[in-house]
Amino acid sequence: MIFRIEVNKQREPHTLGEKTRAEDDASRPLFPWPIAALVGGIAAAVAGWLVLAGICLCSWFSVLTTPLSQVLGFATQAWLLGNGVPLVQDGVIGIVPLGLSGLSVLLVHWSVRVACQQARLARPDLNRMNLAARVAGLSVVGYLAIVLLLTWTNGRGSDMAYGLIGGVIIAGLGAIWGCSSAFKLLDFTLLPLPLVRLVRGTASGCALLALASVAVVISALIINSERVAVLEAGLQLDTIGALTWGFAVVAYLPNLLIWGLSWALGAGFSVGSGSMVTIFGTQLGLLPNVPLFGLLPAVGVAPWTLLCWMLTGIAAGILAGVITGLPKPLPQLWKGMLVGCGAGAIMTGIVWVLAWASRGDLGTLRLVELGPFLFDLAIITGALFVLCAVVGSLLVRLPAGGSQKDAVTDELVAVDELSVDSTR
Repeated sequence: MIFRIEVNKQREPHTLGEKTRAEDDASRPLFPWPIAALVGGIAAAVAGWLVLAGICLCSWFSVLTTPLSQVLGFATQAWLLGNGVPLVQDGVIGIVPLGLSGLSVLLVHWSVRVACQQARLARPDLNRMNLAARVAGLSVVGYLAIVLLLTWTNGRGSDMAYGLIGGVIIAGLGAIWGCSSAFKLLDFTLLPLPLVRLVRGTASGCALLALASVAVVISALIINSERVAVLEAGLQLDTIGALTWGFAVVAYLPNLLIWGLSWALGAGFSVGSGSMVTIFGTQLGLLPNVPLFGLLPAVGVAPWTLLCWMLTGIAAGILAGVITGLPKPLPQLWKGMLVGCGAGAIMTGIVWVLAWASRGDLGTLRLVELGPFLFDLAIITGALFVLCAVVGSLLVRLPAGGSQKDAVTDELVAVDELSVDSTR
């Protein structure tokens, strides 16, 4: 006996009317785009809070003596800390965990992309920039509403300004990122060549600085691994506690990378009043038994070999200048030097802003103004990056100097021949 097995296939529309209705259904938005943008911002904020609430609840299961309302309140304050609102819990914690802030930016980015898709289906007649501005504005309003609401309900009316500024920055960055990727607003092919070279050089230099910061933190962890292990053992964490501590380390990992970069560039950073951690030496006061403080170098004058870390800043500036001159240097020497100088200046601004964002307090007495020394960092990076970027823009011209002159000469000869032929 032979059995026939038929596979049921989805019936395709055969008539013109069915195809038209199918196309209309595909081009119709699922819900109004203003609601998608506003609710998307709210959903991004709620999703970020749920992540922290879930982590805090996992820790609460191991210590059930703490009231649940207190656990959820701490999760709310921790989420607000990621948005720039200081956390008050047996002291004041003002250092913003930039990793948590980055997670919020990513969530806003995803929600804005969905809202942009709905807006593009509903209003194809509007200009992309106009539509992107509307979607971004509504998403920022929705996100900011949750930040201000939670700040006010936690009895922190005096910190509303922090929540307003932090919420606008985080939601704004996520909204700009989401709109630019959804509507493809950043089209580098439409930009002038010097501006394209400027962006490439800046991105290359920043990428090298990021690698240098990672190398600094990893080397500190390898050198001081025993000290960190002793401090972690003193916490006596169980499995859930270790996972919670690991999340806290990940949340503050960008801060550590920025502090390590400031140290490598020669500016250094502070871990409290009267302390100084630089590439030239270390001076410390009394510190709590936090494992992350075990990464700090030994007190005293540092060996001269550590000065080699400053070569990373020199290399980043030169790389930025070289990239601005590839694949072929700009015809005018002054224009190539100006583009290299601009790349170094933008790198200085990016590093300084990140260093400013990574600073904060861990209390009100000794552990205040933790983070990079902003004035020293601005002076060192401003001189180092700009000068090295200009040098890099000049170095890329050395092997191509002769060929570039020959190309210009050939072009002038061709122009002369055309002028002679036209007179004939």
